[in-house]
Amino acid sequence: MAGIVAIGHVGVRTSDLAKLTAFYRDVVGLRLTVAYAGVVSIFEVGDVDLFLEPGRRGELAFDLAADDVDAYRGRLVDAGVECASPKSSRTTGHRSFTFADPEGNVVTVTNAHPRMQAGPSRGRSRSRRPGAARLRPPVPVSRDLFRQISGSFPTGVVVVTTLDPTGAPKGLLTQTFVGLSTEPPLVLISIDTTSRTLSSIQRRREFVLNFLRQGSEDTATRFASKDEDKFRGIPWVPSIVVKGVPVLREASVAYAECVVTQTLEAGDHWIFIASLDGGAVLGGAPLMYYRRMYLAWPEERPAPPLERGA
Repeated sequence: MAGIVAIGHVGVRTSDLAKLTAFYRDVVGLRLTVAYAGVVSIFEVGDVDLFLEPGRRGELAFDLAADDVDAYRGRLVDAGVECASPKSSRTTGHRSFTFADPEGNVVTVTNAHPRMQAGPSRGRSRSRRPGAARLRPPVPVSRDLFRQISGSFPTGVVVVTTLDPTGAPKGLLTQTFVGLSTEPPLVLISIDTTSRTLSSIQRRREFVLNFLRQGSEDTATRFASKDEDKFRGIPWVPSIVVKGVPVLREASVAYAECVVTQTLEAGDHWIFIASLDGGAVLGGAPLMYYRRMYLAWPEERPAPPLERGA
């Protein structure tokens, strides 16, 4: 019979994350393994993790690891427990569902890590090196927590432009840009699977990256929207290198003309790796984005060059 083999993690909500983190670390003496200021603190307690997260004080949350998620859900349903439909993550392979206990506490049930399926721990292995990573049960973070964590990394603002099969200009805003390789020159971007520009990039396999300058906030907002005519009133010139794809010269500090070499579906996005076949640096200060806010470029401070192989 399908059953629960372990507790995945225990979560405590708090109105003062910094204060409670200090209490469990300095007074209780737990080992803090992950800390994102204002977002989450994670402590290692034996084979279970303690999560501290902002929220209504006194709320608890935890997940259970099952040897067979679907069979265990069926067992609960047969017992009269109302359960949410199971979901699978294409990225991690985790499968999970939620149910509420008689007191209204929401519990997540997820598939067990192979280490947990072997049975209860008999103590820590002597062969484990100090500081070695511990295999944890799968604990997928929430969509909100993921966005809070990823939003803590400030980025530039990039408009990706291309042409649809009729030759009409298409574009969208993205923060996901990586200068992937210098030899050969390759870049990486990712596009949401729901984007209406995605199919045009997939078919044409050419695009221009327009790195926006300060003062281009309205342009950024337009391309982040679902406006049917995003190019209305926005000056652009056709690229010679990628055959007519729009270049937003007046709104950009630089642009890159790219030809797709590889694609990969990853979760709810498509990743595009492309060769950088042309472009130019136009000058000016870049527009920045941080936690859903546009920011001005701060005071410049010289930084040492990154050493290859560091």
